[in-house]
Amino acid sequence: MTTPPTPNASRGDATTSAWDDWVDATTAQIVAADQWRAPRTFDARGTRGQLAGRDIVQFASNDYLGLSSHPVVSAAAVDAFEREAELLGSL
Repeated sequence: MTTPPTPNASRGDATTSAWDDWVDATTAQIVAADQWRAPRTFDARGTRGQLAGRDIVQFASNDYLGLSSHPVVSAAAVDAFEREAELLGSL
């Protein structure tokens, strides 16, 4: 890949056109190499689920321990919300 030209803020000039051409060419190279990354749907809440029909364990989120659906954590969140909501209501 080549070094990108510096884009110019004004539209329609030669620099912007060169930038657009570079972006288009680089994107085409990435797609042709089958390296384009696109978001995929993960069908689980927690650490286990399916991705593209395969069972997987994922560690790439803030919930890698699976605590977002743990009943103790959920109860503590509800308790904190109710406690703080009462304080806000008294202002």
